[in-house]
Amino acid sequence: TTVQARRLGIRMRDGEQTTPLATLNGTLMASTRTIIALLENHQQADGSVRVPKALQPYLAGREILEPLS
Repeated sequence: TTVQARRLGIRMRDGEQTTPLATLNGTLMASTRTIIALLENHQQADGSVRVPKALQPYLAGREILEPLS
């Protein structure tokens, strides 16, 4: 269905018309599981999180995510 795509703002442009895409079940759950896996594997003792090299381009090149104090 397109419910999850609408929530995430995922759209497809077909000529001049823009429509939401259909997504697989669990799209929202999969993204939260991804975040949990990143935290479990890359969180450091001070609470910061190392960003894997593959994801750094999507975070403006940031190598470390630090918690707000």
